[in-house]
Amino acid sequence: MKVAEQKIINVCLVGEGGQGVQTAGKLLAKIMRQSGYHVTYVPNYGVEQRGGSSIAFIRISSQHLDYPKFSSADHILLLAKRSGQRVENLIDSKTQLYYNSDFTTPEIKKMKNSTAYALSTMANELGLAKSISSIVLGLLIKKINLTNIEIAMPLVAEYFTNKYDQPIVDINKNALIIGYKL
Repeated sequence: MKVAEQKIINVCLVGEGGQGVQTAGKLLAKIMRQSGYHVTYVPNYGVEQRGGSSIAFIRISSQHLDYPKFSSADHILLLAKRSGQRVENLIDSKTQLYYNSDFTTPEIKKMKNSTAYALSTMANELGLAKSISSIVLGLLIKKINLTNIEIAMPLVAEYFTNKYDQPIVDINKNALIIGYKL
């Protein structure tokens, strides 16, 4: 019997505390599980609630995952310029890097396989800077290409409904769509 090769997708979200990195990471993991994948989610952050480094490591596979860590990422989303140094060792020739062009450095702009998005500007235009986490989530769902927004939308709505009033829920639903269309 031939065993199918396990395809694992490694994702890393990087930013600062308060930017919604962990929110996006948790939701991405939940959406991928709901889509039938095996997922690990490992948060990494300092004791600071705001301003400290925040990283979410997510692994996605069609088969059981034995180990949550990885040495190279398939997708990295960078929200803050000073956070990039924390994950430089995860970048290889196949890594797709997406970064917030509102806060970046010349070194990032020169990287191969990198794409800039004005994520903070988009979130501010929606009237809620924190909606950047939902924009990021939509972008990653599109780029990873293993699930769709129809599975994600009710999970995002449920998450924000449990925490916020309806106007905030609606902004985050719109942010998810905006990110998915990028």
